[in-house]
Amino acid sequence: MADDKTWDFKTQLNQAEKHELEFTKIYKKHKLTKSADRRWDFNTPRGLRVELKCDTYDATKTPYFFLERYSDMYKKSPGGIWQSVGHDVDIFIYWFVNSGVYYEFRNLQDLIKVLEKLTENLYMIGIRNRGYITGGYKLPRDLLHPYFTRVTY
Repeated sequence: MADDKTWDFKTQLNQAEKHELEFTKIYKKHKLTKSADRRWDFNTPRGLRVELKCDTYDATKTPYFFLERYSDMYKKSPGGIWQSVGHDVDIFIYWFVNSGVYYEFRNLQDLIKVLEKLTENLYMIGIRNRGYITGGYKLPRDLLHPYFTRVTY
């Protein structure tokens, strides 16, 4: 079942670009530069590839991550962490923009194996976009604690 709200890709893209700029000011330890390769968002001076996922809902109001599995449910095109693994991303950041917290995931190959097991019997949530539906899972953050570093600022 898809969420009742329909998202506009261009609006979301503009928001993402704004958030990316904001995040470079927060995530100073790696001196991020915008990637010329569209498969990930940033590069570090050491050559690490970084992908940023932003959510604007209040992290204190829910104990969950929404992890995008498919950018398009019907085409089964990988999204989120799954897409990042396919693009050889080194660090996946899940940032709660309005909550002063982000989660830094590494060891993405191991994380994917765990996610496959955790989600095999879960209901996939659909998020409507113009022309396609994104599919993902609501997972308790505590289940993924071994795979992330939580950073408050």
